[in-house]
Amino acid sequence: MLKRIFQHTLQLCAGSRHVLAKGLITLLCLEVLASSLLLVAPASVHAQAHESRAANLGTTASVHTSSQHTGVHRIDIFGTSSYRSVLHWVYQNDVLSAKEDLGGYLTSAPAAVVWTSTLNGTTTVISVFGRNAWNSISYRSFYRGTWTPWIDLGGVNFSSGPAVTSDGPNDIEMVARGSDNQIYMKNFSNSMWGNWFSLGGVNFTSAPAIASYGHGYWEVYARGGDYHLWMKRHYNNPNFWALWGTSGGVLTSAPAAVSWGSRVNEVFVRNTNYTLSHMSDAKDYPTRWVTEDREIPANLAAASWESGGLDLFARSDNGMLVHKSYIGTFGSPLQTVSDWTPLPAISVENFAVAGW
Repeated sequence: MLKRIFQHTLQLCAGSRHVLAKGLITLLCLEVLASSLLLVAPASVHAQAHESRAANLGTTASVHTSSQHTGVHRIDIFGTSSYRSVLHWVYQNDVLSAKEDLGGYLTSAPAAVVWTSTLNGTTTVISVFGRNAWNSISYRSFYRGTWTPWIDLGGVNFSSGPAVTSDGPNDIEMVARGSDNQIYMKNFSNSMWGNWFSLGGVNFTSAPAIASYGHGYWEVYARGGDYHLWMKRHYNNPNFWALWGTSGGVLTSAPAAVSWGSRVNEVFVRNTNYTLSHMSDAKDYPTRWVTEDREIPANLAAASWESGGLDLFARSDNGMLVHKSYIGTFGSPLQTVSDWTPLPAISVENFAVAGW
């Protein structure tokens, strides 16, 4: 019976393709295909900004917001296969799961977010996004034990993959760079997707990153034509956008961003020495850059699975995924807990991570 209901609901949704293209799924589709559109509804997510070492800054990563910490102490890792499908692993208690192929066809790095749905009870949802063969954005979600179908959200002709975050229950914020090198945004709220809109700004030369440290507070990051890090912040009270501003730096990668506390985001980049630089971006104390010694590839992604802690992921020279762990206290620089540790079972060029 459940299978017949599921198939019937799919047919109903398919009958409104113009609606699906805009992501405006009805509540019925959300409830019956809950596995699908609570996602249509979607951090590590804050993990973001992935790109190839060949200086292709058109890829991105993912981001996880502190409001989504669930205490599970788990990181979901997504990568693209040689034939561009999405691969998935779970990393928990220092144990890596077997690989899962989620299908799809991405022309960018994936982006992933963990978020909370309160439709039909409170449920944690994992959503993965990416740019498809038509240069629009597609995604699918893991909801109540099953993966939803891939859904095309349409949009402008994108030149990068997306970055995503969640600032609270039933809310997702997504950004991507258009072919005009401007940053575009799309929000999910009240069980439906809004329209794409431009955030304006300078001529951007990387995929964006986005992170949220509280409800209604999110920050978008991208590399400008001057190779500096540019930022644009949204405030909840009152509800408005600040102007684009720069935090300097000279970037040789796209940024990756994650929230690891209620009032702070961390932004990671590769600098001109091809080593790692990062800064804490908080709403009530100055930002500052910290530089580490080890050379890194351009691919970076970050995830937080508990307040005060985060993991940074990168791709090593031999193609394997490596990660290191930090802890932080508000107002103080991050401290390294464990240095770069390989995950030898994962060899992907583009990846995203989401913590919860």
